[in-house]
Amino acid sequence: MGPEGTARQDSLEEVIREEDFIPLLEAQARPFFLLTNTLQSLAPPQWEKGHLFRLVLETNELESFLDDFGARKNRTFGFLAELVATLRWLAQGCFTLTHLAVRLGSYQLDPDHVRRFRPELKKRLSYLETAILRVIQAIKDQFSQLGIRVPASLLDKDVFGQVRAERYLPENLGEEEGAEAETKMAEITARYLAVCDMVRAAIPLDLSKSPSAKQDFVARFCREEQLRVCLVSVHNLQSRYDTYIKSTPLETSVKDLPRLRGHISAALHLIECATALIHLDERHQNDIRTARTRQAIAALVDRPSLLSLVTEFCLAETQAFLEEGAELARDLLKRFMKKEEVELELPDGVFLHARPASLIVAVVNHYGMPVEMEIHDQKANAASIMAVMILAGKNPRARKVKFRGDRKVLMDLKALFESGLGTNEEAPFPESLSYLANREPSL
Repeated sequence: MGPEGTARQDSLEEVIREEDFIPLLEAQARPFFLLTNTLQSLAPPQWEKGHLFRLVLETNELESFLDDFGARKNRTFGFLAELVATLRWLAQGCFTLTHLAVRLGSYQLDPDHVRRFRPELKKRLSYLETAILRVIQAIKDQFSQLGIRVPASLLDKDVFGQVRAERYLPENLGEEEGAEAETKMAEITARYLAVCDMVRAAIPLDLSKSPSAKQDFVARFCREEQLRVCLVSVHNLQSRYDTYIKSTPLETSVKDLPRLRGHISAALHLIECATALIHLDERHQNDIRTARTRQAIAALVDRPSLLSLVTEFCLAETQAFLEEGAELARDLLKRFMKKEEVELELPDGVFLHARPASLIVAVVNHYGMPVEMEIHDQKANAASIMAVMILAGKNPRARKVKFRGDRKVLMDLKALFESGLGTNEEAPFPESLSYLANREPSL
């Protein structure tokens, strides 16, 4: 430990003595201990969603405080910092599953699936709650070993009181936007099906595999960056639904729409939990952490149980809920997609080379709805740049192209053809195609 007031080499930051840091840490940790004392005084079934949400916030605050002072790189405080980080991600996973447990009944999911799902959800929550209590006690023990006082006080019992709604405001938002809502619903259902395919491909889960094969699956596919891609896709799906459909007259009149939203939400919460727990696992299983830290965390958080929760519960149920909603999405897509056909002629001197083809694909993918492209009775998926280029290559002299799909997409394709398919620099895209402005062609 360097003398007080000295600075780190090549740094303007001063080094604080460990004994001077202790009273700062003690003051910072007081709200954390009021909360954790409260949690320890209650049986986990009494934990409210508000308790866990606040635990996520308090652990985040305490972890940030420790990081600001460089505790993670200090021999005295490094293990404490790792314990606090561990608790933060356990709390995040537990909060997410608790939120799902609270909302599950409102999602209008298959009753038989929900009946099977609830006991398993309760079991997995129990594992996380037990791990949380172990880590809380380990943090308290660390504070005691450092000679830092741990307050015995509890939070006021009314802190987490909630106002229960028994009456609701009129649902009259967007009453004049029925046609636009139907178009957006067609987009959302198409995107839902695309997300199902993406998650299935990104997480090829097979629970019938041997233990060694499951370990290989975790190593190859259960990486945080992979799960976050899936998480963002599902989250964006829910956001689009809530922006354009939720609480509109369309949602009120079509009973299947809230059911589809329920499938999205259930999958979202499960993959949120999986991502938080995989972050925790990767954080404490890598070589940056000391062997002592890895062993100590492993004693508090059983890794096989953690990975089982991620794969056999969170990811398996994510796929199950999405797949159950897929048939519903297909039916809704047929209902809301205003399918038409249009034949468009290429402008003089324009051919379907890379840039025009990429712009056709960009228009189709902007909406996410299926569009079929046809030249001389040969058909292709207009959302695939490769398919479009192959079709164009087989028909280099063709001047007319047919498209079949939703009316809104076809209107934009017509506007694209009329503007020269991006080949005329003096002719800007019309306002309806503003999303293509300054777009670079891509293959």
